[in-house]
Amino acid sequence: MYKAIVIDDEPWVIQTLVDSVRWSDCGFEIVGTSSESRKGLAMIRSQRPDLVFIDIRMPEMNGLECMKQAKAMNLHTLFVVVSGFAEFSYAQKCMQLGAVGYCLKPIDEDEIELLLKKVKEDLDLKQSKESPSLIERIMEDLPNTNLQIEPLLAGKGMSFHQERPLRAVCCLNAGEPLDLHGLRAVTLYHGYRKTIWLIQEESPGYLLSHFNAKRDQSFAGIGISSPVYRFEQLKTAVEEAELAAHQYFLTGRSSVCQASEENEADYSEFRDIYPALHRRDMTELETLFNRYTELLMSGRYRLKHALLLYHTVMTTIVHSDAAEDSPEPYLIHDYELLIERYQTVEEMVKDLKRMTIAYLGNLFSEVSANIRSDSFKAVLNYIHEHYHEEITLHKLSEIFYINPNYISQLFIKHLGKPFTAYLAEYRVRNACRKLRSGNKSIQEIAADVGIPDPYYFSKIFRKITGVPPREYRKAEMPQASNDRIADSD
Repeated sequence: MYKAIVIDDEPWVIQTLVDSVRWSDCGFEIVGTSSESRKGLAMIRSQRPDLVFIDIRMPEMNGLECMKQAKAMNLHTLFVVVSGFAEFSYAQKCMQLGAVGYCLKPIDEDEIELLLKKVKEDLDLKQSKESPSLIERIMEDLPNTNLQIEPLLAGKGMSFHQERPLRAVCCLNAGEPLDLHGLRAVTLYHGYRKTIWLIQEESPGYLLSHFNAKRDQSFAGIGISSPVYRFEQLKTAVEEAELAAHQYFLTGRSSVCQASEENEADYSEFRDIYPALHRRDMTELETLFNRYTELLMSGRYRLKHALLLYHTVMTTIVHSDAAEDSPEPYLIHDYELLIERYQTVEEMVKDLKRMTIAYLGNLFSEVSANIRSDSFKAVLNYIHEHYHEEITLHKLSEIFYINPNYISQLFIKHLGKPFTAYLAEYRVRNACRKLRSGNKSIQEIAADVGIPDPYYFSKIFRKITGVPPREYRKAEMPQASNDRIADSD
């Protein structure tokens, strides 16, 4: 709900505006009124409203002067001017000062409501372009974020409490909204295939039991963080919840996973891979890979164990004398990229087995040589034309009748980077171009380039460019566009 103030020296005009216009239906609430311009300006300074209805001709200080002073204070308040004088010169001066509307007395309620809806659309667009979301503020450690979160918690009867801790909860790919009946929760993020809440836990283990009872509902994974007792722990808790929510990648079925407060399963069972790799014992490696698939799918282990296994195998291959073509670009340092590359942990282990045999058996060059570069060009052309759609190695395999592993190898051989990295960079490059134009919101641009989850888009964009998309837009947008935004403020 946006805030609005009405300033007019005629009380009947104020009363008419307040009583006859359906403010809440248009997305606004009246937070103050004044029949004196100077008191009205002080109210603008203290309340910092989004919109002010103001009369032009008032004693002491007219409406135009009030607008000038508000603009000088960088309050970014929008104004609608109300006047009984239908004079073009007044309207012209008002528009030059950034007024978004000019209304004549007597007030036409329908006209005002149409104007309010248009102003709300403009404010929504501006907010989506310039204001970081709550989850972005948390994950980017932006200042004063706790001042935004604490009122949200208080409104739900929640707080950072030593005996009843908060927990971050992440839900992935829910078919329908999950029932939070009986839980006190604040939504930190709700987007494409992902929702993140901050929930107060009334008793130990209650949230785990609550969500385990929801297994009949459609979702891929639910992750629950360790306890949160103070605001500074919130970022880590969100990361824990997201990681735990991806447990389905290991088990191959929908799962509810809580980050353990105790020591989880260690890595001892994975140590046998080192000597087997160095001995190049293919028989033992085959046995180990089958065993690791069973261990990871059992649910005893977490995604970090799968990532460790991946790194163990790949780093050993990188330093192998038998590897003619270095697979360094294959290395993955992020669990989200691991999940983008593979649909399940079973598929990941199969690929590790294939690459181990290829590299240690000195077969990679022979395999790659069997694929013509023309085929790879066709794959790239398809990506360039369809990057805004959902593209996977399996989809490319079906279109071009090439084994997905071969396609993956072609990206390494010709571009020195894996398919997922190339696609992400190509999408971000196109997003940069769209951000510079300044015509669409960040959420719209994310969808346009094939990443419909704006939160994930911001994470990928920052990884690749080093800055969040909104900061990139501010730095790169042409000055003329910046001026237009400033005028609208």
